[in-house]
Amino acid sequence: MILPRPVRPAHALARVLSLALLASLLLAAPASTAAEFPSATVPDTAGVNTGVTTKRVDDDDLVKMQRAGIRYMRFDLFWHEVEKAKGVYVWGTFDRVILKLKRHGIKPILILDYGHKLYEPDGGGIHTEEGRQGFANFAAAAVTRYNRQIPGIIWEIWNEPNSNTFWKPKRNPDEFVALVKATAPAMRKADPTVTIVSGGILELFWSVTQAYLERCFELGLLKEVDGLGVHLYGGTRNYYPERIIGELADLRKRMAAHGASADYPILNTEYGATLKEYAKARGLDPARQELTRAEIYVRMYLLTLLENVRLNVSYEWRWRDGASGSALLNSDGSPRVTYDAIATVNDQLNGYAFEKRINNFGKDDFVLVFKRGDQRKLAVWTTGEPHPVSVLVGISASSLGTIGMTGESGSVEVKNGKLTASLTTSPMYIDLGTATLAR
Repeated sequence: MILPRPVRPAHALARVLSLALLASLLLAAPASTAAEFPSATVPDTAGVNTGVTTKRVDDDDLVKMQRAGIRYMRFDLFWHEVEKAKGVYVWGTFDRVILKLKRHGIKPILILDYGHKLYEPDGGGIHTEEGRQGFANFAAAAVTRYNRQIPGIIWEIWNEPNSNTFWKPKRNPDEFVALVKATAPAMRKADPTVTIVSGGILELFWSVTQAYLERCFELGLLKEVDGLGVHLYGGTRNYYPERIIGELADLRKRMAAHGASADYPILNTEYGATLKEYAKARGLDPARQELTRAEIYVRMYLLTLLENVRLNVSYEWRWRDGASGSALLNSDGSPRVTYDAIATVNDQLNGYAFEKRINNFGKDDFVLVFKRGDQRKLAVWTTGEPHPVSVLVGISASSLGTIGMTGESGSVEVKNGKLTASLTTSPMYIDLGTATLAR
C-alpha cells in the first residue's frame, strides 16, 4: 500500500485506524486466482510504453492518454532503484507514479527488471541462486505494495530476455526460466490475485528467438505464467505489420506442441517504428514519413484485435531527443500524427469488438467487421496499391459515412446493395449502423 503523507499529531491516530481498517478489508476480501486480462472490446487492449521518461509523466500526459483511449501504461520497476540495501526497499518515485495512474484511471503494466550488483556484481542477467532469490523477494514486495492499489495491474518478469542487450553477457533460456520459477510463486504467495506474464520476447520471425522459445517451453515457462509477452517487431520488415499473422500462427503451433490451449493469452507488450523505417522501404520523402508511420501503428493495433492478442502496447509515449523517433508525442508534449491516429481508432471503434474478417478479396486486402450490440463498423485497408472493393450490405441508403485514419469525414456510395470503398494503406472506418452483411 502507498504510504500516506505525514499528518499532524492530532489526526495521526485516526489515520492509523483508517489504514488498519483498509488493510483488514483487503485481507478479508475473497482472493481470486484467475488472471485478469483486458477484454477484447476497443479500447480495452490499448497501451503505451513510457520507458525512461516515466518519471517525467505528469497529469497533462495522463489526460492525453485518456483522451486517446489508452488504458494501460507500461514502465520499468527497476530493481536497483528500489532495493537500496539488501532487504531495504525505497519506493518513493514509483509510489508517486502509481498514485497518478490511479487518479486518472489508467492501469500499469509493471516490468520487473533488471539485474542488481548487490546480488550479481557483473550486472546483466540473473545467474545465481542468490540473485534469483533476491529478485523474487523484490518482486513479492512490489506485488504486496501495489497489486491491490489498481485492479487489473499486469506484471512482467523482465524485458526482452532473448536479447543480449537485456540479458548479459548472453541470452540464456535456462537462466530466464529459472528466474521465472523462483519469482512467480513468490509473487502469488504475496497476492494470489496477481496477473503475471513473461517478459516480452523480441522478434518472433528470428530463428534465434524460435530456438529460445522452444527451450523455454520445454522447461515449462507456459505453466509458470498467465500469459506470454511478445514484442512484435519485424526487423527489416518492421514496416509491414501484416507479417504477424504468419508469425503468430507459428508461435501458437509451437505452444500447442507443449500443451498450451488454443486461447492461451498472448500479449504484445511493445511495438514501435521509427520515422525512417517505412520511408526507407517505400522510398517516401520526409513529408510522408509521419503519416505512413501512423499507418503502421494503427494497422498493428487492428491486426492484434484480428489475431486475438490480448494487449497492444505502442512504443513509446514522448520523444527523447537523439534517442527515439518512435514517440506519440513531441518532446514538448504536442501530439504527432500517430497519436491522432490511435485516438481516432479508439474513438471510432469505442465499445466495439472484432467479429470477423471478410475474405472475399485479395490476401493484401483487409476488411474487418467490428460489432457493438446490433451496430457494426468496418475497418478497411490494403497493403497493395489503392483500389476499390465492394461489400454486400442490407441497406437502402445511397451512402454511408466514413472516417479516415486521422479523423477526416467522408462517405462511400451504396448501390444495388453494395457499398464501394477505395482501399489504401491508411485504415478507414465505415459506419454500417444496423445494416446486415450478406456474407
